[in-house]
Amino acid sequence: AGVQKVATSWPHTLEQPTSLACSSKAGRSIVATSRFDLYAAQLPDDGTQDSLTFLEAPPCAHIEGQPLLDVTLTCGRSGGQCMALVLHQDARGERLSACKISNATAESFGTEGGSFPFMTASRMNVADSRPDDAAGGSAREEATSIAVAEQCQDGSGSCAFVSTTALRVIEVRMGTSSGRQGEPDWFPTRLLQSIKTTGNVGLASLQRLRVSLVDSLHLGVLRPDQHWLDVLSSKSGELVGRWQLPTDKRWVSACSAEASLYVLAAGRDPQVWRFPLPQMLHLAAQNNGMISDVVERAEHRPVQQKQRAKQRAFLIPG
Repeated sequence: AGVQKVATSWPHTLEQPTSLACSSKAGRSIVATSRFDLYAAQLPDDGTQDSLTFLEAPPCAHIEGQPLLDVTLTCGRSGGQCMALVLHQDARGERLSACKISNATAESFGTEGGSFPFMTASRMNVADSRPDDAAGGSAREEATSIAVAEQCQDGSGSCAFVSTTALRVIEVRMGTSSGRQGEPDWFPTRLLQSIKTTGNVGLASLQRLRVSLVDSLHLGVLRPDQHWLDVLSSKSGELVGRWQLPTDKRWVSACSAEASLYVLAAGRDPQVWRFPLPQMLHLAAQNNGMISDVVERAEHRPVQQKQRAKQRAFLIPG
């Protein structure tokens, strides 16, 4: 199947949704956040009935009344229900808190509790160090979105990928609990991508990057200002491909489940669109290796291609 608009319904209390996360594991969950609220739905069982009905998630004391920046999903190691990990702000900075997305979630994780690393709220400190290079400017660097990795590159500990206000994508690792209320800190370990601005283009004029896991080998980086999705190797940070999205929508967030990419388009009637993943990503995941013909960073294309971009998504060739 090609590109499809998913019939999406939201609660009447919805403010504009800003982020999206999904998983094809048990529960087939998809979640979204607005500025202050968390919503959850179930993905369709197959492509024949493309519809999503978002409902308000159960109350979560950790995030109540606090600005929400992004959300990612983590699922039980035994294949149980998923929990939402919400990146949010409080009086002391940025925090990552676990919230249940259904009443069944609490029962599932209640049996795993001790071995689940994210049940304790944690602090995001991307400004504490500068891995590999330094970000310019004096403004404090902060995380803008997050995607939890299945494991760290060395196979130990808990890691995630975050995008930052300095237009960088970095890997962060969760450390041990600090003295501040026993909350562990996330600290930067590796730089994957850094976007340089040129001319009179400043950070304030660019929409924030959004990161999401495509699969265990690939990381998606949504560039709303350019209407494209960069696909990076989660191991090396190398650009694997660039996916041009239709230019007549305001894309704000994306997530991947099974063979599909779900992308949230903001507006008066916010909708989710489903795009088939390129075959090249399926082959890479099946072979547990990287794609040999790496697609180089795309240059500006002719007018004909820009017209085509308004109609469908496509992978820009090298």
